[in-house]
Amino acid sequence: MPRALHGLPVFQQIGKLSSLVKYPGLHEALMTRELVDEVTRLAGRAPTAIQGAQLLLSPPQQGSWTLENLNWHVDVKARPADRLPGIQAFFLIDDVATHGGATLALAGSHRVGQRATAAASLREALRTPVDLERKLQALGMTMVEMAGRAGDVFLMDMRLLHTPSVNATKHMRMMATSRCLLDG
Repeated sequence: MPRALHGLPVFQQIGKLSSLVKYPGLHEALMTRELVDEVTRLAGRAPTAIQGAQLLLSPPQQGSWTLENLNWHVDVKARPADRLPGIQAFFLIDDVATHGGATLALAGSHRVGQRATAAASLREALRTPVDLERKLQALGMTMVEMAGRAGDVFLMDMRLLHTPSVNATKHMRMMATSRCLLDG
């Protein structure tokens, strides 16, 4: 791992490493007409803007795989809360193994904000991730690890909580992402 990345939190390592690599034509290669058509079908309306693809690179051997101290976040908040603001695509550029730094998403987390008790329970579960998957199931959510084969594409409702995970493997995690934004 480059010396400049040592000691940085996982999320910052990804940002720093990804910013160092430029790949001309990445967006055009990944955001095909067929993919935009599928996003339109899923959303029920065409995207009003598509952000350029950006690399998501994780150095190998970041430590032991864990669910602790992750950077759970949403990239955009919906207004109103029930209106889909966009769909984010995650592209596997190379095979990404389980526990290999894949993005994690909480399927169903976009519905929690409407229930204050569930939101508090979710915040507590993420702060103390022991037996997290069981706690999530009790809240009607599942954790999805975006691992798979090169060429796989994951489409995610942008209201979902998600985070990069620790790459515990000996291989660089190579993914890219692009956001298809929808009008309000």
